[in-house]
Amino acid sequence: MIRPIPHQKEEQRLKLLRSYCILDSEYDADFDNITAIAAQICNTPIALISLLDENRQWFKSHHGLEISETPKDYSFCAHAINHNEELLIIEDARKEERFRDNPFVVNEPSVVFYAGVVLKDEQNLPFGTLCVIHQKQHNLCENQIKLLKALANQVVLLMESRKNRILLGAALKKLKEKTKQSRIKENELNLIHKNIPITLFQFVIKKNGANYFTYISNSFKKIFPVQLPLNDIHWDKYLKFYPDDYVALQDKFEQIDVATDELNFIGRFIVNEEIIWFELNSKVVHRQNRIILEGSIKNITKTINVEDNLKKKTIFNDLVLDNIPADIALFDKDHNYLFINKNGVKDDELRNWLIGKNDFDYFALKGLDPALAQSRRNYFNQALETREQVDYIDEITKNGETFYIHRRLFPFFVEGVFAYMIGYAVDITALKKAKNDLSVQNQILINKNSELERFAYIASHDLQEPLLSIMGYSNLLQDDYKEKLGHDGKLYLDFIEKAANRMRNLITALMEYSRIEKRESIAIVDFNDLLLEVKEDLSTSINKYDAKVTWKKLPTLYCYPTFIRILIQNLISNGIKFTAKDTVPEVTISSTERDLDWLFAVEDNGIGIDAKHFDNIFYIFKRLHNEDDYSGNGIGLAHCKKIITIHGGDIWVDSTENKGSTFYFTIPKFI
Repeated sequence: MIRPIPHQKEEQRLKLLRSYCILDSEYDADFDNITAIAAQICNTPIALISLLDENRQWFKSHHGLEISETPKDYSFCAHAINHNEELLIIEDARKEERFRDNPFVVNEPSVVFYAGVVLKDEQNLPFGTLCVIHQKQHNLCENQIKLLKALANQVVLLMESRKNRILLGAALKKLKEKTKQSRIKENELNLIHKNIPITLFQFVIKKNGANYFTYISNSFKKIFPVQLPLNDIHWDKYLKFYPDDYVALQDKFEQIDVATDELNFIGRFIVNEEIIWFELNSKVVHRQNRIILEGSIKNITKTINVEDNLKKKTIFNDLVLDNIPADIALFDKDHNYLFINKNGVKDDELRNWLIGKNDFDYFALKGLDPALAQSRRNYFNQALETREQVDYIDEITKNGETFYIHRRLFPFFVEGVFAYMIGYAVDITALKKAKNDLSVQNQILINKNSELERFAYIASHDLQEPLLSIMGYSNLLQDDYKEKLGHDGKLYLDFIEKAANRMRNLITALMEYSRIEKRESIAIVDFNDLLLEVKEDLSTSINKYDAKVTWKKLPTLYCYPTFIRILIQNLISNGIKFTAKDTVPEVTISSTERDLDWLFAVEDNGIGIDAKHFDNIFYIFKRLHNEDDYSGNGIGLAHCKKIITIHGGDIWVDSTENKGSTFYFTIPKFI
């Protein structure tokens, strides 16, 4: 058994999974319905929605399996999320090196067949799979695979919807708190005032502007932390006021007259480059040519910050509701609107008008058929009576075009008492159209595949039969009428035989090219051992030209073994074949590890390639030399291109004429 390795973006993947708040969540019928449908469609006893965290796979739904989680090390799905393709199929886990000793293969539930579609978000980050399992060898037809992928998409949509509902619930909870804002704010301020010390002071204001403190309590230094002198008219030199606040305070002093009995002021000090808010409250005592302020100074920085944060939270909540990509509305028990976000009604005037009104009022305003309003009222009443979420789809025709709106109503209760109804709506017109287009495209694909199958039959039978007849009659002519044909006749017959052989080779090569598909299982391959085998296979050619084939230490990777063997063999064979007659062929294979893949280089000292042919040499039947100079049918590099494409890599060439070529190709670390 080979344990799965962490995903290349494991940290981001886990963060995404946690954002759904779904791990260890309660039973959900929507997810169970999907696994039941998947098992029915794929004709398997087991279907799972598997989510992978750091150390385990947890099943949101487990149809046909009693357990709800397993260690991640035994997880087939942990291999699936590292698979480059959307779908991982294991036809017989007992024959796969990754799984054959797996406890879930050896013991219950005795997994043999596995097919898992990777669940991904919009950024292609995987977080789990929708998979089906059988205890015996099994396979899926193309239609079953298509439906399984569609169900996987539905799982992702359900999780996104659930996530949005949680976010909405949190936002609405804060909205509810906002309705109690005045009481909460009062409690917060009371708590702040209880815990904030107060500085008592006495301050003398003279008409000549010579003002000073005659008393200030010791707490001032603790609160602000500044030591102010007493009886010093330059007291203001010890405090750094926020710009304009000092001028505003002096203006307050100058505005005091005989009728003034109190003075209140809020301002800011700057202490150690931090802003400290203060509140001054005092009574005003008039004594001859002096004015005496007696009162307190408070540090109200925390209070200001609390109020500022409360404003920011309110703004944030409004922004969340207005920017959720869906129509959001709140209704009272009579189906009247309490709130509508901007996505629901973009016109501010109309949105404000709707508050306190209902769909019947809106439909009357717009001159619309009230039947749709009545339908919405019926769904509202259903959600209210059952106390359960209700989903439905509005089909709306506008300007000759039909739109589909998925709506959801969720009743919200506080301590058993109805508070409000949450309305949620998303335009799914594009999704419906995409599903219809997908059905059309699938049918086109089925037709194309049928055409390809017919072509394969014609190529393998109908085209080759006439060629075999030509070759047979050619041999008969040569055997029975050789002496009667004369020189020209023998020459023409030789041309016919060679042309027929070339045609047969081309058809055979084309058939081989068409057979390169992902039908082989991925396996781990030591490229060093592979090179030894390829070198042995090419020993006749190597010995004939006294060629040197060497390689540096190569990696061990997951790949399609047979195809990679063909790739390496073709590149080495070309390196030996396309060499000048007076040159000993030398081919060197090397590799370089990169972040996401391995880069391989196959370097030779052959005749080289003109730069203008760098791209088209990978086209099928593309030859740069005639048959007399270098044999072949021009399909070897096309094979190489197709093999690397199947692996999800790239292949290209760098070459200088008469100096040799280097063919580069990449193989991803995670196929």
